Amino acid sequence: SAVYGQNAMFGVVNVITREGATVDGVELAGAWQGPQGMREGRASFSKLLDNGTDVLLSVSGMRAQGEDHFFNFGSSGVSGVAAGMDGERTQQYFGRIAHGLWTFELIDGYRRKDDPTATYLSDPLTDGQYQSDRYTLAQARYEQSFLDDTFQLQARLFAGSERYKSTLNYGGPYNFPATSEWRGGEVRLLYTAIARHKLVVGMELQDNTRIDQHVSDSANPGNDRVISSSGVRSGLYAQDEWRINDTLTATLGLRLDRTPTTETAASPRVALIWRAAPATSLKVLYGRAHRAPSAFERDYDDGVAQVANPTLKGESIDTLELVADHRVSSDLNLRGSVYQWTMQDLITLGSYAADNSLTQYQTGGNANAKGIELSADKTWTSGARLRGSLSLQRARYTQGTVLLNSPQLLGKLGFSSPLPVAGLRLGYELQYDSARRTKDGSDTRGYAVSNLHLSTDKWVKGLELGLGIRNLFDKRYAHPGADSNWQNALEQDGRSVRLHATYSF
Repeated sequence: SAVYGQNAMFGVVNVITREGATVDGVELAGAWQGPQGMREGRASFSKLLDNGTDVLLSVSGMRAQGEDHFFNFGSSGVSGVAAGMDGERTQQYFGRIAHGLWTFELIDGYRRKDDPTATYLSDPLTDGQYQSDRYTLAQARYEQSFLDDTFQLQARLFAGSERYKSTLNYGGPYNFPATSEWRGGEVRLLYTAIARHKLVVGMELQDNTRIDQHVSDSANPGNDRVISSSGVRSGLYAQDEWRINDTLTATLGLRLDRTPTTETAASPRVALIWRAAPATSLKVLYGRAHRAPSAFERDYDDGVAQVANPTLKGESIDTLELVADHRVSSDLNLRGSVYQWTMQDLITLGSYAADNSLTQYQTGGNANAKGIELSADKTWTSGARLRGSLSLQRARYTQGTVLLNSPQLLGKLGFSSPLPVAGLRLGYELQYDSARRTKDGSDTRGYAVSNLHLSTDKWVKGLELGLGIRNLFDKRYAHPGADSNWQNALEQDGRSVRLHATYSF
């Protein structure tokens, strides 16, 4: 939260792409999965050229028919099988060129998902309803070191766009296109010349030049609406990783963010890490993060179902965690953590005060959770590995009611090992989710799902083959629906079989 700021509510996923030198050639991949009728393929080229230029280009695509599920559309009084309405397709492109101090990257992804659930309370069992979006991001990064590598400069310029489109039926087709465009830059300085300190200072600026939301009534164009906005957000952050002595390290960080819709928000972070023994470490972690309301939550107003809320403020979270890591031996590691978090001013979808038939995103109450997590990781010299984790959590709103869609118990168990047959490797995974509260106050049933995987790269040089079976025992289970769904719970797919192959040359 201290470095990444806005929207780093529960964590940050840092995606590090491969470099051209890691593949150094062409890589082709393909897969098929049934009964969803899914087919996907990928082609990648990467090379470290003689002049030091590192190139990576990749294109991939996927198309699936999906499955035909039975849906109960609740208060609409309609139920039935949504036949042929679960299709999906994607297209993705990635390019990366690095030379010297500069790196250039281009990402473009498109996804269209047909909608069998009639989301946003649209007409049930109606063909042609879908949601799609195209995301494009380009950036140029510059990295340079000075003063015997004790001073490092990182700078980047970026620009991106998101184009969303949805077609839903309300007695007739309505289109809901939305477009956002942004550009900005970031500068980060790392200084390590001070003994036992690693200092980071940075500044980020993003200009959201265009945020347009449309409502298009195909039958009555006079009902069309356009909701437009724009704005600049900025962030300033500093962090110090301080090695107090050989066994004790502290991290102190703070980020300040300013957006057009919220006041300046601070995201502090404090971490204390004690190496109590060569094989044991203890950590105390505290952080705060925040999220400004999205344009949809704050500005969207269709005049039919949802009303804008221009005074809507952001939400924040405070987290505190105690972590213990212990390496029992070179091949066995144990971890345990105890945590709590509190979210303030939750943004929730409620009834509009002036007209209860309309909805509006509003600042709600607070929610808090306390939990414990245990995990173990064991490896063998044979190449086998066993990993497991167990998480127990109690999440409640401040008034005491159970947090929706929040399981109290989560469990995972994973085992992989080479087999003494035909150069195969076996992987098995067990996932358990306990019951979860749904929007009507009932609970979904807890469930356990098993996944099995066989793979080999020993048969043909450069060729990797795999067979995967998801939901091995064809378990029936469902996830809670959202406020925008007719359904109280959404049934998930049963057993599926996946074949995949990757060939590198």
